[in-house]
Amino acid sequence: MNSKDVKTEISIYSADGSFVNKQMPNHGQYEFSLETSNLKPGLYLARVHHDNGHFSTLKFIRF
Repeated sequence: MNSKDVKTEISIYSADGSFVNKQMPNHGQYEFSLETSNLKPGLYLARVHHDNGHFSTLKFIRF
């Protein structure tokens, strides 16, 4: 499978684990900026899930 064929989904959670929203980059896109303007200031987790089974979790702070 070519890396361009992998679809990615990014789920955003608040620090208490509540689901906030989901964002999906365009198919084959290597760079992506999270839309955070609608988030209140605080700590968040972004779970990046690829349809090939790989995932990662990142922490970020919205000021």
